[in-house]
Amino acid sequence: MKTLSLSMLLGLFLGFSTSALAATPPSLLGQSFVPDSNISRLQQSALGTVTIQLTAPANFPGAGFHLSLEDQQPFFHITRSNSGALLVSFDKGFSADLKSIETTENSAGVLFVSIKSWNALVHPQAHIKVQAFDSTGKSPWVSFVSPLYPLAASTGPASLPELLGQKNQVSSLKTWLDLAFNETIEQASQNALISLEINYLYKNSGAMASVLLMVPTSFTSELTTQVESAVQNWLQTQHPVLENASLVFNVRIFVPGESAGQALRPVYIFNGLELPFTNLN
Repeated sequence: MKTLSLSMLLGLFLGFSTSALAATPPSLLGQSFVPDSNISRLQQSALGTVTIQLTAPANFPGAGFHLSLEDQQPFFHITRSNSGALLVSFDKGFSADLKSIETTENSAGVLFVSIKSWNALVHPQAHIKVQAFDSTGKSPWVSFVSPLYPLAASTGPASLPELLGQKNQVSSLKTWLDLAFNETIEQASQNALISLEINYLYKNSGAMASVLLMVPTSFTSELTTQVESAVQNWLQTQHPVLENASLVFNVRIFVPGESAGQALRPVYIFNGLELPFTNLN
């Protein structure tokens, strides 16, 4: 003899189908990316925190959310424990660099999900989707109208040798550029483009002069050699004072738009990276 569950009996008594029962879809209240402000290494300059605001899950054990950050990627999950605490778990294959996740909720019933150490070069966009679940079933998936496009932006002045952990090193310009690009653009997708502005700064007066302006271009192994050659040519032509002077770099990294014809979209900006001539041979 088949035993009817309590929910089935309730459905028969009230005259509705229990298959129609489902969790209430969450309301998505906001999404944001905030770059890290405390940067001690250059590779940290691409990092920030993605925060999702949504209605908190139902206040009983077993209720929670499935969340997806990128299309066709494994999910992570937020559930309530028996004590009401929020727990985070991950599907197999979930990106290891995105597993630093904090959850908080306020008295107004808003849940804040913060994904720490989000690398805007590695993950240039987030397609956030959420599905609620509880004892009644699962809700439809809901998503934001537009993807989130993180932009890691930093402004100096900042010492390039110090951010690379080599404050006292003396090397060629190509070596410095190779080290810098290894910690920035080489993390980005293969179709990323880089633009570079280099200025000369005389610290005694604060006077600056333009040395090089490079439009967005693909990164190749020859690029740093070409940049070094252009800078050397400027130095040999202009004969600037090198004592108490620096080269100042403004770096931008772009990715193509999501569809053909869309403009390039910046994902990384660092203005004011200084390389003193005392670190150049």
